[in-house]
Amino acid sequence: MNKLLYEDLMDQNEVSEMPDYSKNQEIKFNLLGWILFVVCAVLFMVSSIKNHDIIALAASIVFLIACVVFMIPLLRIIIEGKT
Repeated sequence: MNKLLYEDLMDQNEVSEMPDYSKNQEIKFNLLGWILFVVCAVLFMVSSIKNHDIIALAASIVFLIACVVFMIPLLRIIIEGKT
């Protein structure tokens, strides 16, 4: 049902492009969110080291790597000046 509604809106041209300032703001908020996730991953790593929990440390490292991977496209956009 949602797919039909989306297609109907697209057909009626009721969905418009985001203004440039909105895209810029969205990218910055997305990047801020991923930075906060990185901070969480680091804190989880510190906690797991303190508690000598190897499994939690491994999971925290994987989580940190995943966060960095998701940040790469956002950083490319910002660095290239597309915002």
